[in-house]
Amino acid sequence: MPYQNHWEPHGVVKRMWGFVSAAEFVRSTEEIAADPRFDDLRFVIVDVSEMQGHDIDELALEKVAVIRIGSSLTNRSFRVVVVGSDRQLQDLIDASQLPPHQTLAFASMTDARDWLTKQPALRDWNESRFR
Repeated sequence: MPYQNHWEPHGVVKRMWGFVSAAEFVRSTEEIAADPRFDDLRFVIVDVSEMQGHDIDELALEKVAVIRIGSSLTNRSFRVVVVGSDRQLQDLIDASQLPPHQTLAFASMTDARDWLTKQPALRDWNESRFR
């Protein structure tokens, strides 16, 4: 299992290293969506800076999109950023723009965290639906 989901207050850092299979990439997303802390999630940082290879393809990204769409019924108010220089993975993410969250790529963890701290809170559409 060459990944670890590290929870922080209102966020999670998904760190991936070595060779990451498409199945592991999807499983790491499933684990986040199934966690009880998911409802309070405001950001996901996917750190691929230590990843040495992968077989993540468009089908795996489609599976992740399905997980995100389903989980957006309970929380759609978080941002997703990818940290790393794996151009192939960044190209796949840019091409798919996994719904319902825009996914941005950054070269460093510092850049990603700086960007996240400057963003306004996303409105929780579930709260406003029932008022």
